[in-house]
Amino acid sequence: MSPQLRQQFAELAEENARLREERDRLLTEAEEHSKPPRALDESESHCRIFVETAQDSIFSVDEDGVFIYANGNAAREVGLTPESLVGKNMWDIFPDSIADRQMESIRKTFNSKTGYLVFENPTVMRGETRWYSTSIRAHVDAISGKRAALLIARNITHLKQITKALGETESRYHELLEAAGETILSVNRRGQVLFSNSQAARILGYAGQELAGRLFQSLVPPAEIEAAMGKIQTAIDCPVDAPYVYEFESDLPGGKRWFRSTLRAYYDARVGEKAALIIGRDITVQRNAQNALAASEAKYRELVENAKSIILRLDVQGNVVFCNRFALEFFRFDEETLLGRNVVGTIVPDTDRNGLDLHEFIADLCREPGKYGTNENENMRSDGERVWVAWTNNAIRNEDGSLREILCVGNDITEAKRAEREVARLRRQIEFILGATKTGLDIIDEDLNMIYVDPEWQKIYGDYKGRKCHEYFCSYPHACEGCCIPKAIAQNKVMVSEHTLPKEGNRPILVTTIPFVDEEGKRLVAEVNVDLTERKRLEEQLIRSERLAAVGTLAGGVAHEFNNLNVSILGYAELALLSDDISEEMREWLRRIHNASQRAKGITNNLLAFARASKENPAMADLVAVVRDTIDLARREITTSGAELETDLKPVPETLMDAGQIGQVVLNLLINALHAMLGRPEKKLVVRTGEGEGMVFVSVSDTGCGIPKENLPRIFYPFFTTKGEHGGSSPQAAVKGTGLGLSVSNTIIENHKGRIEVYSEVGMGTILTVLLPIRIDLKSEGERLLEGERPAAGGAEILVLDDEKDSRDLISVILRKKNFTVHETSRGSQALSILRKKMIDVVILDLQMPEMTGAQFLEKLGKLPANRRPTPIVVTGLAEGGDLEANLEEIVFAVIVKPFSIDEISDTVEAALLKRREL
Repeated sequence: MSPQLRQQFAELAEENARLREERDRLLTEAEEHSKPPRALDESESHCRIFVETAQDSIFSVDEDGVFIYANGNAAREVGLTPESLVGKNMWDIFPDSIADRQMESIRKTFNSKTGYLVFENPTVMRGETRWYSTSIRAHVDAISGKRAALLIARNITHLKQITKALGETESRYHELLEAAGETILSVNRRGQVLFSNSQAARILGYAGQELAGRLFQSLVPPAEIEAAMGKIQTAIDCPVDAPYVYEFESDLPGGKRWFRSTLRAYYDARVGEKAALIIGRDITVQRNAQNALAASEAKYRELVENAKSIILRLDVQGNVVFCNRFALEFFRFDEETLLGRNVVGTIVPDTDRNGLDLHEFIADLCREPGKYGTNENENMRSDGERVWVAWTNNAIRNEDGSLREILCVGNDITEAKRAEREVARLRRQIEFILGATKTGLDIIDEDLNMIYVDPEWQKIYGDYKGRKCHEYFCSYPHACEGCCIPKAIAQNKVMVSEHTLPKEGNRPILVTTIPFVDEEGKRLVAEVNVDLTERKRLEEQLIRSERLAAVGTLAGGVAHEFNNLNVSILGYAELALLSDDISEEMREWLRRIHNASQRAKGITNNLLAFARASKENPAMADLVAVVRDTIDLARREITTSGAELETDLKPVPETLMDAGQIGQVVLNLLINALHAMLGRPEKKLVVRTGEGEGMVFVSVSDTGCGIPKENLPRIFYPFFTTKGEHGGSSPQAAVKGTGLGLSVSNTIIENHKGRIEVYSEVGMGTILTVLLPIRIDLKSEGERLLEGERPAAGGAEILVLDDEKDSRDLISVILRKKNFTVHETSRGSQALSILRKKMIDVVILDLQMPEMTGAQFLEKLGKLPANRRPTPIVVTGLAEGGDLEANLEEIVFAVIVKPFSIDEISDTVEAALLKRREL
């Protein structure tokens, strides 16, 4: 019997037993509750408690079918309350057919001698069919004195369902037994047959159920009786519920047959004793095949033992059941060690060098050897040495077509495989190098026919066979102009030339054409094609960098000269505005001059920032305010792009920064984020500010395309961009990009002593965070000093050193108006002479001067004794501090960038004097 069928029998037997027990329990309960309730003879209170709490439906009906009484359960069964049920008749509650049947039963009870009737009947209640076990007892109603019937009804619908299921289970159980291909007998200890299926009866020469009740001893040949009964007794007496399996040959009416029988003890509930279940399978055909196989085994062994190939036979689990002498010698095993063992772990490793799981491979081969008529796989000798074998596999089947064994014939191909792997390894190395360096290799004959193209180029250009080189690479109908192939072959000389590939967007390549003659005497060329894209890009970048460097130098010089000119315009306009002797019209004109000068100052600073000749023009500023202003500036681009903007602008301390440059950085980050979200289904832009660890920060995050890991180290490189022509087929290809935005932004932040952090995931988005240190402005410090008592006017000696007369005169006028004593000079040497003669408190100097620069003057100033050294203030037309070295910055009190205001000069001088007094 198959394991599946045996499992079904076991499940049906368990279900059958459970249903029988449930049925018996319900029948017992029904019988108990069907007896006349003796409690009615007791007191009224006890009776009412019993009736009201009963799980049965109890009600009383007079001889006209009118309900006199009903307990709660009876009322619930019909969907009413006891009060609403009393007074109604049977036909008000039940369908006419049921009411008529109930009244007929009541009348029979009245007319019976016992006055008591029990029956079962179905009832349709609210569209549902229910079964009840009903007992009826005639009595006289104590209140009305009329004859009445007491009905006690128990709902036995569940019992009926179990009984029906039990019948269906038993029927299915018998159908399965009859459909089984095995012979099935049930025999008790005395040898009496309790059950047999039709297959058993047919083999023993009987029909149907004729075997039931017969003695098993009469069904087997006399010589087999003792052995058969002994096995039955052993199975029944076995304390462990385990099957007893054996094979035997029996002389039956149809001739001698071989059987494999399984005996198992079980308890037969119908007869109340243990019995033996005998399940037999006819294995005559299998036995005959085995005998025939055994007869041919000698001939087979003689053939295979002398073969010079590996010959194995495997069972369906992959165990070796036979191996020839050559196989033992090849795998270096002895017969006792190899036979009976699975090939995996002996001659087949668990996994091959490529990581293939050979357990699964061998299992699949044993299931379906037809899939692997021929195959090659890695094998293993007893000492662990790996060898390769080419196998031919054939299925050996039983007469019924079932798979019995697999015949495997193998030949050693280890050396061939090693040579093949070496060739493949070298080829992979060459192809990898060619692919990694974007170097193409092709071979062309003298007629320009393609002979070979490396695999990487084939991925781009397809199959090359039968095509001309000019048509294959360029789609040209004729040879390329200046083709080097004929020249290289004619001159037998290596030729080098540059070309572009139209099919790859005119990618530039350097072609080295090498002539040679193959083994057949054909004249060919090998072309090595090296990618020039990076070299060309670097050349262009170098040219652009040199141009920008020149622009930067020019911009720095122009800005310095312009700032010197603007000093006079802005300064004298402010002085004129302080005068009380001018008309209001003249005052308005001066204001316009002053405003225009301030605009010119901003233009100059922007020019210096673009040319990178500028550091920052710092002042104390609120980063949150800068971010808000920048968002307002970019709000139109954000809105038109369809992006959702979210802000989380937490307050942060003010810090020293160039608000214009930081705004430029934030704007650049916003625009980059919008470009990254082009073509994305979700467009969300989040801007946050915050503070931590002595830094303030602003972060811009997007849900854009993200930055590949290999590009992250290069995003701050000048001219590196993934926009425009570098954007490929992405939406960013439509955006013009110079590759300078992030580079300039990074330079600005580094000049502010800060940094930019980047986090990005491809397909998820990018977060760029700008961190700035919290710094205090020197001017703010000076203003703090001046919050107290200012120094008294006059009494201080000021030296002004500037080669620009207009600038020097303006500073002198401003300070003399503040009642300071002012000394002027355009030369550093003369300034040093003044310092030797007079006690100077503050020296105001320019950095860019002839003869002696400002930096050189400061170096000499630093060598003076402390009691003779004035406090220096630098006034410059370059960015703040210009190229002032760090050691000189330490002695400079403040740096004022031209053009300056009157208040900047006077307030800075007063702060320097106050600081000097404190020291």
